[in-house]
Amino acid sequence: MGRSVSFERLVSLRSEIFNLGAVFCRLDNVDDGSQLSFRTNRQMLDFLWNVRSLTYEACAKHGLSHGWWSQLQKTYSEWESVRNVIAARYMPLVKSMARKYGHHNQDSSDLIQEGAKGMLRALDSYEVDRGVPFDAYARPWIQKYLSQCVECHSEVVRIPDSLAKRRRTLHDLESSTLTLSNTASRNPNFVCDLEIPDNRENPEQHFAHRETIRFLNQCVNNLDEDSRKVLQLHYGQEKRPSLEQIGEKCGFSREKTRKIEKKALKSLAERIKSRIFNRSGK
Repeated sequence: MGRSVSFERLVSLRSEIFNLGAVFCRLDNVDDGSQLSFRTNRQMLDFLWNVRSLTYEACAKHGLSHGWWSQLQKTYSEWESVRNVIAARYMPLVKSMARKYGHHNQDSSDLIQEGAKGMLRALDSYEVDRGVPFDAYARPWIQKYLSQCVECHSEVVRIPDSLAKRRRTLHDLESSTLTLSNTASRNPNFVCDLEIPDNRENPEQHFAHRETIRFLNQCVNNLDEDSRKVLQLHYGQEKRPSLEQIGEKCGFSREKTRKIEKKALKSLAERIKSRIFNRSGK
């Protein structure tokens, strides 16, 4: 490829595709006259590609140049190539994580395939300027897809759709990226930065976003001091230290550090689960 294959180029191409696609999404002959709004993710890409037959009608009706569609095709093609190259680089990470599920008697090829889907989802929403390494950003997504794959194949009794929806919502929250601040000017607390769409044009969703972050911060602040400190040290640095290293800094044994972290994460998960089920039951 003529240009360097990088995350910066991937994000740039993605933005260009959505800017070009936005023209078509606003045309009044799409989806029975509805004004469509799509986030920067795979759904919009699939949509743009699937409505190809309508594009030329729209161009004729609104006087748009066919060159616009050609540019969209060209940009999409380059984006897909860059995306595939970067995805191939991180397949070893997917395979490594999939191997940890071998004890579930799950077909390894199925696990790798599902893990790859999670990694691609991460690629489609990754923002370079956030300063988070891609492997750290992708791990929760890969973990989510692997867990769902194992869960799906291990359940004999069908789960009701309503309960399955709640469970998926819980998975989404639990796999959201936690960015733990570790600067000298801050208290030893950390801020939860959820991977939630930036919906500034939608006040209700933006408010819900802020409320969720506020709720998670409250959950963390309600933990005891040892729990907060262990979580901060484990998740608040680019290179995660081992439990043994964390224990040395806190004056704990490795086993005690492990138990503190496990208890803290379980407490957070229970609070999140309680909030989801309480709201869903309304």
